[in-house]
Amino acid sequence: MTSPLHLSRAALLLLAATLFLACGSDDNAVVPVPAHDGDTGVGASDDAGATDDRSDTAAGSDTGTASDDAGTSTDDAGSTPDTTPADSGGSPDATPDAGIGADTTPEPDTAPEPDAAPEPDTTPEPDTAPEPDAAPDPTTATLHGRITRSASPSAGGVGHLYVAVFADNPMIAGDGAEVVGRTRTDDVDMRDGGAFFDYEVADITPRTEPYYVTGFLDDNGTVDESAPSSAGPDRGDLVSLDGIAIPTVTMSAPVRVEFDIDLNIAMPF
Repeated sequence: MTSPLHLSRAALLLLAATLFLACGSDDNAVVPVPAHDGDTGVGASDDAGATDDRSDTAAGSDTGTASDDAGTSTDDAGSTPDTTPADSGGSPDATPDAGIGADTTPEPDTAPEPDAAPEPDTTPEPDTAPEPDAAPDPTTATLHGRITRSASPSAGGVGHLYVAVFADNPMIAGDGAEVVGRTRTDDVDMRDGGAFFDYEVADITPRTEPYYVTGFLDDNGTVDESAPSSAGPDRGDLVSLDGIAIPTVTMSAPVRVEFDIDLNIAMPF
């Protein structure tokens, strides 16, 4: 059986480690190793080596522990709290979506375009039929015809032309003769022997007795135009006579009656 004093190198190292742990922080404690009987050189060297190994191990262990402790102390006691504010969604973009320098001036209201003026209607108007002449009164007659001259004018042959229809003979009744119709044509030129002019007198009441018809050219221009109802021929005017009497015409029905007049005498007085 092996003596307890004759321990192997491994056992000695295990024992040294155990003592070191048991001693705690006594880093300089030296564990006595009993002398080995008969061991004259090798054992001492081994023990010295073991001692050195234990010292190195202890120093390494203490240094490592101190370093670890120091690191822990730095982490636990010397750490500076992080005061950086938490990221709440990233730094806001200072640049607006529209971009720096974008023109944000609102567009001015644009006035609506005026409605285009309609094109003028160039369609020609259809010809309008003239209004028909008013129908004559079916209860009256109309005297119409052509005036010519066979006598030569003595005062130039130019003037107003008059036609009158009487109910009575003006040569007998004078100013009291009733006029039933009259007409006047202004500025008639009868200097030419073939000149003629048409006339018409309407609204004559039909009757069985004849009407007296007079016509004359105011060749000398002496008729008072302010009193046409009293107009009558005088010296130098051209007149129409049937011999020495006033011509007559019968209008017994409400019809148009044609009656021509010839200026055949120049008044001598």
